[in-house]
Amino acid sequence: LIHFYKRIHTALIMVDLQVENVKKMKKNKRKVDTAENESPKKAKKEKSILKAKNEKEGGKKKSLKFDESVKVREIAKAPKKDKTNKKEKLDKKVKDKKLFKKKDKKGGEENKPFEKLDKEQTRDKQKKEKAERKAKKLQQEVFDIGVQAKKIWEEVRKEDCPEQKKEKLTTDLHALVKGNIKKIIFAHDTVRVVECLMAMGTQEIKDALYEELKEDIIEMAKSKYANFFVQKLLRYGSKEQKNAVMKAMMGNTSRLMKHKTAGVVVELAYNDYANANQRNSMLQEFLGPEYRLFKEPEVRTVEELVAKHPEKKVEMVKNLKANVETLIQKGCYNHSLVHTVIHNYLSVAEGKGRTEVIESLRDCLVHMIHSKDGAMAALYCLWHGTTKDRKSIVKSLKTFVEKTAIEEYGHMVLMAIFDTVDDTKLVGKAIIGELCENFVKIIQNKFGLRVVKYLVAGRIKTYTYPDTIAIMEKGDGNEHSKKDPAVRRKELAEAASGPILNWLGERLQAGLYDPPSTITFTCILNNLPHSEQLSKVWGMLAEEASKPFIEGEATPNIIENTASNMLLKKIILKDKERDKLGVETFAKVLLSTVDQDGIEAWLGCNRGAFVLVYCWETEIGDIQQLVRDKLKPLAQTLRKQKHKGASILVEKLG
Repeated sequence: LIHFYKRIHTALIMVDLQVENVKKMKKNKRKVDTAENESPKKAKKEKSILKAKNEKEGGKKKSLKFDESVKVREIAKAPKKDKTNKKEKLDKKVKDKKLFKKKDKKGGEENKPFEKLDKEQTRDKQKKEKAERKAKKLQQEVFDIGVQAKKIWEEVRKEDCPEQKKEKLTTDLHALVKGNIKKIIFAHDTVRVVECLMAMGTQEIKDALYEELKEDIIEMAKSKYANFFVQKLLRYGSKEQKNAVMKAMMGNTSRLMKHKTAGVVVELAYNDYANANQRNSMLQEFLGPEYRLFKEPEVRTVEELVAKHPEKKVEMVKNLKANVETLIQKGCYNHSLVHTVIHNYLSVAEGKGRTEVIESLRDCLVHMIHSKDGAMAALYCLWHGTTKDRKSIVKSLKTFVEKTAIEEYGHMVLMAIFDTVDDTKLVGKAIIGELCENFVKIIQNKFGLRVVKYLVAGRIKTYTYPDTIAIMEKGDGNEHSKKDPAVRRKELAEAASGPILNWLGERLQAGLYDPPSTITFTCILNNLPHSEQLSKVWGMLAEEASKPFIEGEATPNIIENTASNMLLKKIILKDKERDKLGVETFAKVLLSTVDQDGIEAWLGCNRGAFVLVYCWETEIGDIQQLVRDKLKPLAQTLRKQKHKGASILVEKLG
């Protein structure tokens, strides 16, 4: 069809209808023949209007004449289309492409055959091509400055470069780049030159660099490469320059923290260079537009701010939540400033908003618990999270339990898990199981030891700091913890008792003369639930205590040693509670193990006599009878003793 229409000549067209008229005449003839064959009545009825008119007038028949030629108006001549064949065009295009690829060098030299380059040659070629591309993008003048600057920089950065030469080179380098620093600071290579000047240059050079770039601090903080100069400015700049950088960030903190690159710069400024007031101001910027302009630097937390302005609470919490959700979505929860923001939000939020944030955080808390505010945020998530949230938090700590237990703040998260999670089987398998696998390393660390003591003894002030107990008490009475705390504590202690007692049995004798170790031993022996394994450890301790000795001899013994004697005292006095529970007592094991020589050795020193006094003071009938039976053959020896322990024992026995 396309080829057919192309051959049509646009001109005056006369349509000849002669063929059509012939067809019409044949058609009319057929109609007349049909009319003759029909009945007269029917023919009469179907007389045409023209025939009736002719009969009436009585004249000759008239026929209609048609002007059988149609005049078509001439159309304006369209521009002639290119009649070049499509195939020819395509062939030409392919030919041009081949010619472009095979273009010869100037002078008509023949193309060289393909040569395979080795690794070094390929690298050199790539460098050359990269330099050419960069030269095209940059102005030639700036590119040349960058090349020269890098050559000088290579000399300056050498460790063996003399101080005088280094000083001269830095001056020359600054003179070379001065006025063009903004053009070269955003490139990955030339920014290192400017960083070098900031780190090694004189104070005059540093001041000149700052003056040239002070208007672009925010833009540089967002740059992939120029942000390193801002970091160097914070590290090597003067006090006024550091304050200027902090001032430039004020009002932009919340926006910059959401930026992947700028967030690192703000984090460095917040952690290492900001004072207390500046930190408070940076936190308050997340509370909405009002606090970006008008801050209260003396107020430390959002909780205090809400208490001061209760009428603004709804608006502040709303703005804070919007910022927190954005930070979590962007994955910015690795920064301590973000941890502070999240902690402050969870401390004032309530209901649905808090639940949504906890649900978003539950799988990524492991990245936050190394900082104080991050650990506190994790505690709020455990206290107010649902059973599902708590389960996710426990599972997210898998393989990180050892690391968490020995962290300054992270160890409190494990304590909170022991307090809040009702599923003790899950905790026993996921947390306690991993603790016991690395028990030696954990118990040798001061924070790991606190975790073990809290697991075994709970909130006894002898083994846990009052400040820590006060923090843990904030989570008491939460709506999602249904199990009785005493039952939960007992189930967790039973899960941990086996590995702990194995460790204790191996190190008992070596640690009896070390005061810190004896405190740990006391905590374990007095608070683990009774078991056969515990009785075995008691037997080992009783055997060590019943060994005969001479007062004042060089060989140490646990009766005269201060630390181990205190261990025996505390374990014996705990027998009152054991007797009420109807379990075996340590005093009975001790008195059943010690022989006559051992009792005589005890009576020979003050502390030994006091051990028997402690056994008497348990007020258990069987124990008191054992004391009488052991002392009956040694009554005269007891009366001869002049130390205080012997006199108290005589008085007790009556």
